Amino acid sequence: MPLAELLHEATGLPVTLLNDANAAALGETWMGGDETCSNGTAVFVTLGTGVGGGVIVDGRVLNGRHGCAGEVGHMPVKGHDTRRCGCGKTNCLECYCSATGFVKTANDLYDAAGDPRGFTEGKEVFDLVAAGESLAVQARDITVDYLADGLASIMCVVDPQEVIVGGGLSHAGDLLMEPLAERLAERVFPAVRGRYVLRRATLGNDAGALGAAYQAFQLLESLAGEE
Repeated sequence: MPLAELLHEATGLPVTLLNDANAAALGETWMGGDETCSNGTAVFVTLGTGVGGGVIVDGRVLNGRHGCAGEVGHMPVKGHDTRRCGCGKTNCLECYCSATGFVKTANDLYDAAGDPRGFTEGKEVFDLVAAGESLAVQARDITVDYLADGLASIMCVVDPQEVIVGGGLSHAGDLLMEPLAERLAERVFPAVRGRYVLRRATLGNDAGALGAAYQAFQLLESLAGEE
């Protein structure tokens, strides 16, 4: 459905359209971190029920020809098992780095050890990571390895100033971000090592609204430039 076109026809106002993950990426880049990155290049990934993402280049959302750029969660990975993704493919990054994937990894490890736990939320596993329980730490490390590989691949393409991690799993804080920082530094192109910022998202549910507003400002500036 050409929603932007329909709204424009109904209201007579300029309309711009972007998806929630791209809006959040734009909002976080604009208002969530160092102001020097607001018109820069960033990779945003959100780790929730699925894995969403967005890529910002020179302060603008990278959409691609079909609006599918930045679909970080559907990068193919070489998995340690076979998992079906909601998109219909097997072994997408989302299968391993979402909260759902993380919980599955943990449950599989505990089941194989003869100690079934039936985890339903990532926080349950991270509580055990904080307590130093080895299988929970192993589940975290497996998840972080997949995520670091995926992010490093994207970074080789766009060379971002910032890599921003949001979503439910990011609430684990240093339990997630510290090992991710270490593994990402090992995997990135050597020329950019130590020359980017890896941080947690800060804006929460406001990120998408702010990103949509910023996209509107960009549209108005573009239209003004055409007059």
